[in-house]
Amino acid sequence: MAVVTAVVLLGTAAGGCKAPPLGGQDTTGPKVLDRLVAAYPEDLGATRRFQVIADFEDPRQASLFRREPDGDAEAVGISTLRAQQETGVGALRISLLNATQQIVAADSPGASWGLHQDWAPYNLLLFSVFSPRDQGGLRFSIRSGMNRPLLYEHPRIFLKAGWNRIRVDLADVAEQVYLGDIREVRFWCDPLDSPVELFLDDIILADNSRELMAGKDHAPGELSVKAAGRRLVVTSAERFELVFSRGRIRQWFDLASDRQRMHNLTGGGCMGPTPVLIGKDGSVQVDQPSQWARLGPLAESYQTLVEASPLRVVIHGEWRFGKPDSPFDENAPYHRWVYSIYRGGEVYFECSGLIRGADATEVGMVVGCDGSAGFQRTIQQPQASTGRTEQVSCVLFSQPPEVGSADLLVVPSRGPAAQVLENPSDPRLCVLYRVPVEADQFVFTGLMRVWPSDIDSLTQAAPMAMAYARPLPISVD
Repeated sequence: MAVVTAVVLLGTAAGGCKAPPLGGQDTTGPKVLDRLVAAYPEDLGATRRFQVIADFEDPRQASLFRREPDGDAEAVGISTLRAQQETGVGALRISLLNATQQIVAADSPGASWGLHQDWAPYNLLLFSVFSPRDQGGLRFSIRSGMNRPLLYEHPRIFLKAGWNRIRVDLADVAEQVYLGDIREVRFWCDPLDSPVELFLDDIILADNSRELMAGKDHAPGELSVKAAGRRLVVTSAERFELVFSRGRIRQWFDLASDRQRMHNLTGGGCMGPTPVLIGKDGSVQVDQPSQWARLGPLAESYQTLVEASPLRVVIHGEWRFGKPDSPFDENAPYHRWVYSIYRGGEVYFECSGLIRGADATEVGMVVGCDGSAGFQRTIQQPQASTGRTEQVSCVLFSQPPEVGSADLLVVPSRGPAAQVLENPSDPRLCVLYRVPVEADQFVFTGLMRVWPSDIDSLTQAAPMAMAYARPLPISVD
């Protein structure tokens, strides 16, 4: 099962339903909903739980949208000139003259159609956009609340000429807004060099969650995998849960002490390893994809479940970089991750890349977790054997018993030393590994242990690190 993200620029009703019109009855029939399921089988067909915000087959839906700041009524309207033919004949025509103009979807006193406000039961936002030309700056934002509004702004999306299907993981949105009270959605283009007429169709909320491998006995340590939104969720029952997004670990939960999954131990970023460029002064930018824009201004990411068994789960993730006039082929620059997750908490990883054009002789690999969760960072640097003793490189992130029980042990396979990475504006605890670049390529492999939860010091961590980095030879009599 593969999940493909949108191309971005670097720099609940069972059976489905429509958002309610104001002061009227919804006339959606089963044939209309069946057409939507047939058009979006991967996202709507498995559960058939979705909410149509607007499919533009009802003229009242146009009253939900307006252009700001001028409020020109002629700039927005339902049209039959362009539409997703497999779902209907109507689409919303929107005219934008410059980058300051925005199309706003929100309730207003004169509207005859309402914006569905409770997005919490869903994990995916779908919509389609028709562009007459390649357009490098489609943007949209989502606002929740009234008295204390919260705002999510999506990274710029590159539109190709023709229809573009956009799939947005609402888990990303939920990190910045409250999905239970959505009040406004805005669309605009920035940059916009000349006026453009776009067409918007099939704005849908979907619950596409499904079990890819279910645990049979629910015994401690039993592995299971599910897909939700654009994410893959790997769970070891009563032990840990890892959530993968765009090929990387975005969430980590200690199920022994946090069964409700209230505390994401990655701290809002990625656990790692995350490739970064190292500045001449030694500075790095963590979780800033724009630093790789020299590989190409566009990034396309993939995420694939390669293997799922009671023993292990293997996930492959990849970012490919390119330009609007060149395809994302096998020769394009890339970052690639392969994770093998075992029920005992071992996460074996390989992070590799082809970074032709980056002009780098080494890259940094960042691994970290949430510093505000009370983690303490202890680094053991590699040391050559002296008699019976030898130290291998490892880093232990441990929570004191009075704070929590989670521990993260990081052991690189080839023994590069770790260095402390500090950023006053970032609450995470991180370390940096320097990896050489040869022939425009790099490879970094190692082990991360997210369980057991009693690796409280290097006394417990060092033997685990040694067992991985210096395994005893197997002899056969």
